[in-house]
Amino acid sequence: MDIRAARDTFLAPPPEHRSQPFWFWNDRLDPERLVWQYDRMVDGGTGGACLHARSGLSSDEYLDERWFRGVDAVVKRAVERGTIVWLYDELGWPSGT
Repeated sequence: MDIRAARDTFLAPPPEHRSQPFWFWNDRLDPERLVWQYDRMVDGGTGGACLHARSGLSSDEYLDERWFRGVDAVVKRAVERGTIVWLYDELGWPSGT
């Protein structure tokens, strides 16, 4: 990579080299609102987000149809925008136990 290409990549890194913050899903899940929020994060410079269920989200919503409609809407938007979505695998239980 020449110095100009390195400079350009540094100034405008691809999504995999940008932050992908934990995005707490802790309220009613509305796909349109989730896509709107995702767009704001990406417009602000993130390379995507990590979808993370948190307290406040009812346990009957986690992994139900509403959950997957939200995930589907955000993943489709991420594909459209060329960004990254991570899925965090739990609600209220520690990893690795």
